[in-house]
Amino acid sequence: MGLLEPHVRRRRAVRPHGLTAVVEASITTPPSALSTRPRIVVHSLNHARVALLAAAEAGEEIVLASAPGAASHVGPGWFRAVVEAARKAAPEVCCIALLDCGDDAGSAAISLAAGIGVRFTGHRGAAARLADIAATGCVPFDPGTPLPERVLDLAGMSDPAASCRDFLARNRTAG
Repeated sequence: MGLLEPHVRRRRAVRPHGLTAVVEASITTPPSALSTRPRIVVHSLNHARVALLAAAEAGEEIVLASAPGAASHVGPGWFRAVVEAARKAAPEVCCIALLDCGDDAGSAAISLAAGIGVRFTGHRGAAARLADIAATGCVPFDPGTPLPERVLDLAGMSDPAASCRDFLARNRTAG
């Protein structure tokens, strides 16, 4: 690949190498769990770790979500690696991991093929086709439904661990 060629080619090299514990846990979870579980938006491995550790402390099942449109700049391989590494810190936590692909159907299809859960906010026709791919592979898929009220974005948080604990405590009593 040349210097000026688009990075999209690199993302095509992502191949499914078996399902991770995160995906396996989410296979048995009904789609309604995407809207009922607290959702924590993570931007780094540290964010993912503290979110899962806080969920373990609270005994909560959560949705670990990437930043909006993250698939375009970090790619499914990075997100999978972050989630897998974070799961080592709290393997007992049941979570659904969702990579936000925005309206990029190509990134969404690649992610689903790799067994990575996806949030897609693009065209309805593309969303329907992607939902079929997700169902075939038993991969979580969020067709861009409005985000639930229970969302915490860890961007810019000075103490993400405390923010996660407070968020989960508030939502446990509210939900």
